This record gives sequence, structure tokens and C-alpha cells, in this order.
Amino acid sequence: MHPFLGDSEQPVRDAALFALLPLLSDPVLAHHIPALTDAVHELAARDTPYHWYAIDRLTAWGQDTSRYPKPQPDPNLFAGVVAQDVIHGDHDPWAGLLEPWLDSVYDSLQ
Repeated sequence: MHPFLGDSEQPVRDAALFALLPLLSDPVLAHHIPALTDAVHELAARDTPYHWYAIDRLTAWGQDTSRYPKPQPDPNLFAGVVAQDVIHGDHDPWAGLLEPWLDSVYDSLQ
């Protein structure tokens, strides 16, 4: 993960930092938070797909996030169209694709 945090392309650095943020909730890795706080503030300040999560993590770490926009959107907004339909019960992406489960492998032999 570390090489990607220093990549020459900003989108790669952003994605790497975003991927790392959930791991920092583990107390074993929490000692890395101070070194990454400035980068997370920069991520929160830019208009990226990750900035809401960066704000959320900064808030969890007790950082001042008053300069960032509020309120935070519904996290489901990041899910995509099909996932949104599933979340809201409007669409079953598996409909017609899966056969019904047998109660037992022996049911197919009867």
C-alpha cells in the first residue's frame, strides 16, 4: 500500500489512501494516523469520490471538520444504480439467474 501513497498520479494516491482508511480503525495500526492526518485533510478538501469518507474518518479521529461541507450524503449514493435499486427493494439483480436451492442433494434424485 505504501508505494501507492507516493504514486505520481493523484487518483492513485487518493484511492490508496481511501483503501487504507478503514484499516486504521484497528488499534494495532492506529499509530499511523498522525502521519496520515494531513493527507486525509487534503483528500477531504478536494472534490473526489472519497472526500465524504475522509471527512467521516477525520471526525472519528477527533479532528476539526467544520471547514468541510455538511450534511454528509447518504452513503448509499456511492453504490451505483443497480445497487441503489437493490438497497431500496426496486430490483432483484439475481432474478431469473439462480435456480431454487434444493433442501437436500437427495431431493434431485427423487
